[in-house]
Amino acid sequence: MIDVKNLKSIDRQILQALIRSEGKLHGFTLYRRYQLPPHEIGNAINKLQEQQIIETDGVTLSLTKLGREWIINSRFELFSREVKPWRECPEDFKQVRLEINKPYIPRIHKLAKSLTIRRKRGT
Repeated sequence: MIDVKNLKSIDRQILQALIRSEGKLHGFTLYRRYQLPPHEIGNAINKLQEQQIIETDGVTLSLTKLGREWIINSRFELFSREVKPWRECPEDFKQVRLEINKPYIPRIHKLAKSLTIRRKRGT
């Protein structure tokens, strides 16, 4: 079965639209609702079809029994707005936390050369 982390937002939108429409939806409705390029919708539909989550007759999309069960079991990971990975600071950027009102002096040698202003000697 497909990993929830590998789903793109368009995949989630299609699944959410199918759940809201009680499992069946016309393909053109997706295009009209989300204003996405048809090839992106087609790629997402093919991806979900390969995973046996949805099936199509060329015009109408419908959830398979397996797909419906998978969505129900994965609904928190699929549709929750609580998980926001962009709010997590990568470990590479974390440093020692400074105290409030503690003076901070940046390390100028680590700044990009284009950001520093060089003074001419003798002025």
